[in-house]
Amino acid sequence: MKHYAHKRVLMRLGAFMLLATLLGGCKLDSLGDPIVVPDVEREFYIDLWENLYPESRELVFEIETIQAQDCENATISYNLNRTGNTVKLSLNAILTPQDCQPGPAQIFASAPAGRLNGGLYTMKLDLKNTVFNEGQLTVTGDAYHLDMHTEYGVTFRHKSLVRVPEETYWGYITYETPEQESLAIDFFNELQDISIQHDFLAGYYGYFSVEADKRVSIHEEGLAGVSYKSFLFKYEDSGVAIRQQINAFRLAHGAPVSLHVLNDKGETW
Repeated sequence: MKHYAHKRVLMRLGAFMLLATLLGGCKLDSLGDPIVVPDVEREFYIDLWENLYPESRELVFEIETIQAQDCENATISYNLNRTGNTVKLSLNAILTPQDCQPGPAQIFASAPAGRLNGGLYTMKLDLKNTVFNEGQLTVTGDAYHLDMHTEYGVTFRHKSLVRVPEETYWGYITYETPEQESLAIDFFNELQDISIQHDFLAGYYGYFSVEADKRVSIHEEGLAGVSYKSFLFKYEDSGVAIRQQINAFRLAHGAPVSLHVLNDKGETW
């Protein structure tokens, strides 16, 4: 009996030691512990944009390198695929051409997603098929909105884009002197009188932003340090009377009082 009891003790001890060895060799993730994602360097800015056409519109993901590249003519290799209600954007690599034009320079790319009907879309974003992000893209008649679960390797400049309402036009008048500023204000008032008043939603529209106080900020290169008067109105009947007023102003006043006007169809007036 003593020999049999001793044998059972040895068997239990051996089983315990084997179990301890197996557990010690297991990976943490196999035991259900959380996996710590390594710190991924942010390589790209991503922004939302909507291309405007006379008969349609399309969502675009604007991509920009965060770090300046050594070649001004480098390009960003990407793939954008839509399958059902899934939008997948893959950022593959920064390609350096053989005829490198020495930088440094930020590199840009535009990835069109096409026309998206209203609804919910799964948004997938990966870098070099190694780092993966997923979230939800909501499309309504008024806006696009991104809600990402993770943002490894990227920084979003804006996650919400308000859509330019139909029959809308906007622009700005540049000036240099107080007299020219008065001229710009007078023309602004003339446009206001012949346009339809509308309460535009506050937010980022890509081409411009409407602040909480209804002030309109134009997003266009070359306006830094330039004095200008901006405007945002709605029109009707193709805006014939407004375009006539714009043409008359241009005929009467040349540079440095410069007038720039665009509309919801992607047209320049």
